[in-house]
Amino acid sequence: GQIPAAGQIPAAGQIPAAGQIPAAGQIPAAGQIPAAGQIPAAADAPRSSEAAQNEAGSTTADGSGEPVAPLRVRVLRLYRQGISVERIASRLGTAIGEVELIVSLDER
Repeated sequence: GQIPAAGQIPAAGQIPAAGQIPAAGQIPAAGQIPAAGQIPAAADAPRSSEAAQNEAGSTTADGSGEPVAPLRVRVLRLYRQGISVERIASRLGTAIGEVELIVSLDER
């Protein structure tokens, strides 16, 4: 490591724990640091509509409100029709590994 200049040495109690040190490229610019009390809780963080849809299985991504089956049901329905894992992943916009996992768990 580098030795900081005398004026840059943090006071006791201000040194972050190892797990709290951000990785390179993840440190926000000075004007982008939220003030205390303005940091949202994880539950309040914005989520993609696709993530919410896959989890809840309640509406389409286009917002039409039409009911959509949960991802597991959609994957298994297509797999049982003889559609390849790769094609299912492509159609549903999910990872091949996720489709493989769903199929393998169902085969147990």
